[in-house]
Amino acid sequence: MRVLIVEDNARKKEVVRSVLKRKEITDISNEMFVSRVLQRVNQEEFDFIITDLGLPRFLDNPIVEDPKEGLKMLYDLAYVEKKIPAIIYSTTELLDEQINYLNELEYPYYGQATNKDELQEKVELLLKEWQPKSQSENKTIIKNRK
Repeated sequence: MRVLIVEDNARKKEVVRSVLKRKEITDISNEMFVSRVLQRVNQEEFDFIITDLGLPRFLDNPIVEDPKEGLKMLYDLAYVEKKIPAIIYSTTELLDEQINYLNELEYPYYGQATNKDELQEKVELLLKEWQPKSQSENKTIIKNRK
């Protein structure tokens, strides 16, 4: 199983890695720039993504962080042929209309975790429900969660 962590904070990245390692997931890639994530998912295979909401978009300006850039990235990923399920790991709360929009896009969103225990629960749920499939079969979307 291969996971992409989209996080620019080293401490939070290590928390995510420790949760994944507990589940014996060791094929873990990291990215901190939204622009690179969109390129990578078109070139590489990932089983799921764990992302922050506040992220820098471009390599040339890593200091500027938008508190909703991770959400915008998920909106963009909803239009990519490969439906890669995602968990948000962030203390920035999503609004109901943002969650509803992800649902409308039929994006396989497995909810938001704000701490390590919640993250572990979300990962367990995703591993239980989402079965990696070939790209042609991966159009079946699991109902999104709040």
